[in-house]
Amino acid sequence: MGFRSCPACGFQFGVGESEYSLEEDGLELIKVRRAEYLCSKEEKQDWWSQLKYYQEYRKSIGKPISNGWCSHTYREKFGCWPEKFDDTPKELTRVVNHFIKSKMRAFAQKMKFQQDKKCA
Repeated sequence: MGFRSCPACGFQFGVGESEYSLEEDGLELIKVRRAEYLCSKEEKQDWWSQLKYYQEYRKSIGKPISNGWCSHTYREKFGCWPEKFDDTPKELTRVVNHFIKSKMRAFAQKMKFQQDKKCA
C-alpha cells in the first residue's frame, strides 16, 4: 500500500487500499463495489419490471431492445443475473430511468471515441 501526502497540509492518505480495519472496536471494513450491495427480492423484482417496461416502450416506438439487454443491464446494477422474475412491466421511476439514460450516454460516448479513433 502506498501513501500520498497533501502538498498544502502534509496529510498522508493511503493509495490502493482495499481493506480497512477499526482497532478500537475490532471491526473490519471491506471496500465493496456499488453493484454488490444487498437488496431485497422485491426491489430486484421492481427493477426487472421497470426494465421490461422500458423494453416494451422501445418496441412501441420501433426501436426494440432484446431480453439480453435487459439481463445485462440488471447484472450491471446488481452484480448477478436475473432469476425467476415476473416479466410484468411496471412504469419507470426516476432512478431507473436515470440509470438507463446514463448507460445509453456512456455507450454513445464509447462509440464516438471509437469512431474518432478510426478516423485519426
